[in-house]
Order: sequence, then C-alpha cells, then structure tokens
Amino acid sequence: MMFALTAGPAQAADAPPGPLPSEPDGVELFHAVTLDRAAGHVDVRGRVIGGPVEWLELLACRPGTREHESVVTLDARAEHLHAALLLMGLTPGTPADARWEGDTLVQTPPRGPEVGVLFVFDGAPDRPVPAGAYVADQATGAPLDPAVPGAAAGGGVEATAGGGWRFTGSRLVEGRQRTYFLAEENGTLISLVNFGDDLIARDTPHPADGGNGFWTLNPEPAGWPALPAPGTPLTVRLAAVPDPDAAPAPAPAPAPALAPGPPDNPAGPDPQR
Repeated sequence: MMFALTAGPAQAADAPPGPLPSEPDGVELFHAVTLDRAAGHVDVRGRVIGGPVEWLELLACRPGTREHESVVTLDARAEHLHAALLLMGLTPGTPADARWEGDTLVQTPPRGPEVGVLFVFDGAPDRPVPAGAYVADQATGAPLDPAVPGAAAGGGVEATAGGGWRFTGSRLVEGRQRTYFLAEENGTLISLVNFGDDLIARDTPHPADGGNGFWTLNPEPAGWPALPAPGTPLTVRLAAVPDPDAAPAPAPAPAPALAPGPPDNPAGPDPQR
C-alpha cells in the first residue's frame, strides 16, 4: 500500500469529541486553539522548527512526532483542532487512499473543503503571511505559495490559494483497548505530501512514499519576513476559503404579518381579575 495507516508514538489519543463546546468567538476553545467564527478562522499556537533545509514532507506536526520533516509544531491536540474546524462550519472530507483492484492500483486524491493556512508571527498580528511562502520546490526554488506581499493584509485568505490545503479529517482506527485518531498518533496535522492519515492535506498526487524529493525550506521568501529562529512561538491561522461554485445562500423569508390584537383598555386592568 502506498499510505501507511499505523499508530505512531504511544500517546493518549481519543476520538474527536462528540459534544462540541459553545463559546463566544475569539475565545480559546481548547488549549492553544481559538475560534473566531465572525472572521472565519481558527488560530493555533505553535513553535518554529525551521525544518530540514534539504527536504520537507509536512508543514506542521505534533511535538515529538515528525519534527525532522516539518516547518512548525502545533501545541494543540489533533482532535481539538478537528473539533474547532467543525465549529467553524467545515465538513471534513477524506485523506488520500490507494488500493489494488486486481493488477491496477487505484488512487483516490484527498478531498474536503479548502482551508487557507497562514503564519501570524508574534509582534505582527496584523500581517498574516501565507505559510506556503516558506516552502519551495526543490527543483526550481519556486515557493509553494507565490502570493505577493500585502495580499494577506488584515487576515484575508486570498494569499493562500497556492497552498491547496483541504480539511480531510484524518482517520479513526479501532484498537484492542482504545480508538486511535491517527493524526494525533502520527503527528500528521498539515501535510505537504499524502500520508493517508492527514488532518489537513494538500490536493496533490504525491504520496509520502518517496515524498522527500519535492519540497524544501524557504526561510527567507521574497517580500515576506524571514522565518524566525527555531523555538520561536507563532500562531498558525486556518481560514475558511469560500467555494466559488457554491450556490448563494437563500435570502431569509420575511417575517409573517401579525394579526391586530385587542385594543388597549384605557381604564387599566380589569379589577375583577
């Protein structure tokens, strides 16, 4: 199989929670996870790894899992991030998959709603940076997201189109003693190539098997701030991207006219009552 669905480090991991919290916008829902429904984004705290200079397979991972092939770590549990994206109104799709049908390998690309991914550096909250600017093609040096500086001013998502990330939702696997949420177990939070258990995956045909030949770190993208030193805290912003093919929401129905009630009693309340 092209995609390994195996449990990784022995960490406590539960299935994505059933009852979802109801909190005001802009309030931390879980540790390191803040939802702002009015602005249409989820903010997640993390830290810069810096990534290997030669190759990358993920943008973001869980601490203690895939730092050797990622740009940043996120402090949030995968199931908490999953729940926050649900609360933002997104419906998860499915990670990439591959299976043999006779002698033919049938591949299914990752599916799900598009999610813009930006870095918000401490000290510059009003200037989100497209995360893909810090990832470059190994062969050409071209950034994954070639957005021009200024396009993301104010937190807009127009600067994230080059990333092509989708909320795929990872997978659950039933074990003998508990259920494994694979994005938490294996650390595959935001991937650049397809692992098959990704929480957020790119719309790409590249599998993790041999995926270290595609992307490299771009620590000083043209026109954008240099990636801070390893260990520096930052916020990763996940923004809902409007679907241009979606039908417009229907206009709300007018309120029904109320029938006239009895006239007011000028004498006041009935003393017999």
